[in-house]
Amino acid sequence: MRKLIVLMLVATLAGCAGGRFNLRSTPALQDSDFDTEISILGIEKAIPNRFAYHEERYFLETRIDKRSDAVRHVLVVQDVYQGLRRAYDSAADDTARSLPVDTLYHSVYNRKTKVELVGVELNEATLRERRASGYRVRLSSKIGHQEVLPITPEQISAQLDTLDKIKHR
Repeated sequence: MRKLIVLMLVATLAGCAGGRFNLRSTPALQDSDFDTEISILGIEKAIPNRFAYHEERYFLETRIDKRSDAVRHVLVVQDVYQGLRRAYDSAADDTARSLPVDTLYHSVYNRKTKVELVGVELNEATLRERRASGYRVRLSSKIGHQEVLPITPEQISAQLDTLDKIKHR
C-alpha cells in the first residue's frame, strides 16, 4: 500500500507540473516475493478539469491475498485542488447503498494545493453484475463537496478479466 501511495504522489507532482495526468490505459500488475498481496491497478479515468487548479483521477484496485486468495476491490480516488480541505468521508452507489470510505493520504503543497487519496470499498458481486452497464459512485466530503465517479464497463471488464486470469493460472 505504501508503494502505491508513493507512486500516486510522484504522479501527482508530475501532473501538477505538466497540468495533466498520464492516465493508465490497461491494468497493471504489482507483485513481488516480498509482498503478501498481488495488486491489479486498473484503467485510470479523469474527471474533466473544470478549474485550472483542480484535477481528479480514479481507478479500480484489486488486491488478492496470496495466502488465502481473498479478493478486495477498492475504487481509488486522487483529488488535487485548492481551497478548504474536503475530507471525503462517505460514499454511496447509484442504488443509494452506503460504501465504506478510507482516507489513504492527504497533504498540502505550496500552502494552497491539497492532495487527497481516498479508497472506496466495492463489492465483487456488484462489479460482476454491472460489467456491461457500468457503475456510479458518489463520493462526499465533510464540507459538502460531492463528486459522481462513473466506473465504465471498460474499466470493470478489464479489471475482472485480469483478476480471472490470475486466479486461473
